[in-house]
Amino acid sequence: MEETRRGLRVKPPKTKRGCRNIALPPETVAMLRDHRKKQIELRLVLGQGAQPVLVFSTVEGGLLSPDNLGRDWGRVCWRFHALPHAHTNLLLAAGVPVLTVSRLLGHANVSTTLDVYGHLMQGADGDAARQWRGC
Repeated sequence: MEETRRGLRVKPPKTKRGCRNIALPPETVAMLRDHRKKQIELRLVLGQGAQPVLVFSTVEGGLLSPDNLGRDWGRVCWRFHALPHAHTNLLLAAGVPVLTVSRLLGHANVSTTLDVYGHLMQGADGDAARQWRGC
């Protein structure tokens, strides 16, 4: 998303891998479906039509201001831009392969993921040594 003189606009992803499908836990899918149902109900009551285009939007269906979104998120949780780092940390700590993490993040190359998040993998060589029992 980009802020221009005329307002906000949605930009395409930076790389081809930026446009991707992401698997979600069933609980998350259920929560998103419930959110969509409530969103449609509210739009109908307000006379806005039934079909919201965005998952999270203004009541009128427009883009949320990044400043407001960041401020509101900060009241509930931590810095919005820390989410990818925290998510990556949890995935790597859980033993998710780096290639999978890289694809989830939409990185064009695994080397990007390793350059940015390689420090989170400290101790991985010790894990590898414990798993290798000699051949």
